[in-house]
Amino acid sequence: MPLFSHRHNSSALPTSTTTNSSYSAKDQKLHKLNSKISLPILLFSLLSIFFGLAGIIFAVNAVRRPSPLPVYRCGRSEDTFRAFYSLSDSGKLRDNGALLDRPKLLGFVGIQTGFGSADRRAALRSTWFPSDPDRLLRLEQATGIAFRFVIGKSKDAKKTAQLEKEIDKYRDFMLIDVQEEYLKLPYKTLAYFKAAFLHFEADYYVKADDDIYLRPDRLATLLAKERSNPLTYIGCMKKGHVITDPKMKWYEKSGHLIGNEYFLHAYGPIYVLSANVVASLAAARNNRYVLLFSLRMFSNEDVTIGSWMLAMNVHHEDNRAICDPRCTSTSIAVWDIPKCSGLCNPAFRMKELHNIKAMSSTKSIPFQYFTAAPVAILKNDSCLNSVRLHFYGTEAINAFAEGTADAGQCKCTENAFGEGHVKEAGHGHGQRLGHSHGFSDGDEESGVLELGIVSHSIIIGISLGVSHSPCTIRPLIAALSFHQFFEGFALGGISIGTAVASVYNPNSPGALIVEGILDSISAGILVYMALVDLIAADFLSKRMSCNFRLQVVSYLMLFLGAGLMSLLAIWA
Repeated sequence: MPLFSHRHNSSALPTSTTTNSSYSAKDQKLHKLNSKISLPILLFSLLSIFFGLAGIIFAVNAVRRPSPLPVYRCGRSEDTFRAFYSLSDSGKLRDNGALLDRPKLLGFVGIQTGFGSADRRAALRSTWFPSDPDRLLRLEQATGIAFRFVIGKSKDAKKTAQLEKEIDKYRDFMLIDVQEEYLKLPYKTLAYFKAAFLHFEADYYVKADDDIYLRPDRLATLLAKERSNPLTYIGCMKKGHVITDPKMKWYEKSGHLIGNEYFLHAYGPIYVLSANVVASLAAARNNRYVLLFSLRMFSNEDVTIGSWMLAMNVHHEDNRAICDPRCTSTSIAVWDIPKCSGLCNPAFRMKELHNIKAMSSTKSIPFQYFTAAPVAILKNDSCLNSVRLHFYGTEAINAFAEGTADAGQCKCTENAFGEGHVKEAGHGHGQRLGHSHGFSDGDEESGVLELGIVSHSIIIGISLGVSHSPCTIRPLIAALSFHQFFEGFALGGISIGTAVASVYNPNSPGALIVEGILDSISAGILVYMALVDLIAADFLSKRMSCNFRLQVVSYLMLFLGAGLMSLLAIWA
């Protein structure tokens, strides 16, 4: 028994030892295998964590950083104001609510600016150019003209970032695919006209610099004028000696192709092209062969445009009101010609002109343009907004567009240079301008008003003096007693009528025609003075627009007065 037990125990020991050793070997192999596998996994995990953290950091940085301006290639462009149309009842929407591809306008004004001209844009926004999208839209509605700053692109990231902030704040830019360089101004101008034609369906396209003082209401009047030639080039025209000396300003590299004297062309700070002209330029810009072989690029932008206009056989319309060196009652654009090609020190001069009252209370519409309103209505629906200019005048338009009777009005010095300055114009090619004097604001406005009253009084007096019928005399006496009792000129008219009454047959056809003409003139003068001088200025003022109760009372009184005056027709 013990022997058996001993054998059994001795045989069992190796089995247990073998089993333990086999497990130990497996554990060692497994440990080695796990150690070999864990090292790559650890490295892969660390690498994944690194890339994950890097991705998070880049994502946060991308979100915090403002989005860059789009890179425009192949002539692409953008109107940064376009989205604002959908936020207002601007009339730029289709019936289904979609934005119009090309809003219809009387005119589009592209103010050429650069990355280094932020101070000029600030000066413009503090004077005649609206400083927020809402007022910019109201100015467009009041005049039928859209205004944008036109700028190209820059390789400087800092300048681009600054422009992005300005765009986000004001939304009054048109971005085009041209590198901002002075030597590339002809290319920028061509790209501007193409972009403007692409985004807007306007009757006229205006190129303006950011260093001039502009009157939008008077510009609208100029553009609304009826013209027989669809190919029109409006500007302050000039000629002069070609500058071929490389050391001189306005050097023309291709001057040998022009000759000794420049052809007729407009000054560069502002000029206007009709829609058909711009359409031709836009089509030429899309064909590089036409661009290279038909449209020659000269060194100076105004000469380049002038050469194209000469080749296209357009009508040249010379208008000195858009290059006025001093403020007059007809000035459209004011800049320091001939001293500078724009305003000298524009950031300062712009505010200086705006703060000196010289034209802010004058009528912006010459009387001969008054008939352009019905013509504009029949010609194009886009002119309907601008037609109100012919009736409202400066105060009313600016009150409508700016929300105040003072903001946005043209205020300029009486003479930008003082008396007697006549110099050769900047890039003027020998052009010389004269000097003229005009009325001051108060004198002109009072003169027009008194002239209307005097003329009306004389005509009423003549009508009364030659009248024999009591039915005619009674309403005329009532009219004189009601609103012209102290006008002695009516007495003079009565004397004239009495003197001719002895040889005057009131029933003859000639007398009836003369009397009808005189009465029509009297009525026309009264209607004009009432609309332009009285009703428009009062009803479109800030005080009226901000007080609903005053609006209701004013309209009731207006119609009550019109009804009472109409009662005179019972006895007329």
